[in-house]
Amino acid sequence: MRKRIAIIGSGFAGISAAAYAAKEGNEVYVFEKNEAVGGRARQMTTPAGYVFDMGPSWYWMPDVIERFFEDFGYRTADFFELLPLDPQFEMVFADDTVAVPRSYDALKALFETMEKGAGSRLDTL
Repeated sequence: MRKRIAIIGSGFAGISAAAYAAKEGNEVYVFEKNEAVGGRARQMTTPAGYVFDMGPSWYWMPDVIERFFEDFGYRTADFFELLPLDPQFEMVFADDTVAVPRSYDALKALFETMEKGAGSRLDTL
């Protein structure tokens, strides 16, 4: 039986829920409070023309994203190519900036400089 379904939010969870519901033959409506879709994966552009990604951390689980595309008969490579970055991203604080490295060993070393013992504790998580 075809249902009318409302999805609140157009982040990855909302868009994927909408896709699966539509795949099952339902009539799906997605509602978003922001001007653009994407949730944390959207972009923000300043009046001066600077563009900022809003912090998508979704690709830290590539197997989940790959499975989603496979459920619809595609591969992620059909739509985009990922290039490794080093550093992966920077965290900006009021009085400091921390560049997060690609290498796990470098990440452990970075954490160790921030707090004694923090690097080795990563292995226990």
